[in-house]
Amino acid sequence: MKIWVSRSRPGAERQAEDLRAAGHQVVVAPVLDIQALSAPPPSGPFDWVIFLSEHAVRHGLEALPRAAGLARARMLAVGGRTAAVLQQHGVQAEAPDDATSEGLLALPQLQQLAGQR
Repeated sequence: MKIWVSRSRPGAERQAEDLRAAGHQVVVAPVLDIQALSAPPPSGPFDWVIFLSEHAVRHGLEALPRAAGLARARMLAVGGRTAAVLQQHGVQAEAPDDATSEGLLALPQLQQLAGQR
């Protein structure tokens, strides 16, 4: 079977490897290219920084040293893969078992956010 993997890199390459290992012919042709914004991060201080993808980690960590007031911020990741990429960069982050935006929103620590940023 020939399969087109249209997701962005580097996830497309990982998925293609798995599909090839299962005996499929794979064409990797992402329909999206992820690029960092040139705008500076918003000014802090922040209570939370939430990463929604490994792309956000790669581009966001570059911006974090420039963002004021991050020293006390707690880090959240949408799922285990995103948390693992953060860990590779020395950043500890919590992640929900349900690796979705809904899973993040259901976390107990995000239930009482009044007065937080």
